[in-house]
Amino acid sequence: MPCYDERSHDCSDYISRLDHTTKLLCDLLTVMTLHMPNTLKVMMIRVDGLAVWWGDHQRQDIIRIERENTNKRTKQLRESIASKLTAEERKLLGL
Repeated sequence: MPCYDERSHDCSDYISRLDHTTKLLCDLLTVMTLHMPNTLKVMMIRVDGLAVWWGDHQRQDIIRIERENTNKRTKQLRESIASKLTAEERKLLGL
């Protein structure tokens, strides 16, 4: 699917469709990993590039999940610390 279309210079529809397709493929391979591992092994051999894509995607998911967890912990810690400050201290710190 090309990102450039002579009718439109907006790629957001293509990106949205690609994101949706990626999620579908990820969900499918996740289910197959859990419930159809032998079929998945055959697919990884027969579908050119699938094993590489799936490995890369899983690594990216791990990085994304770690980043989300770090951001969540940071937000919780900031909220916890801010709740212990007086109104004057919060004002001085610009919170």
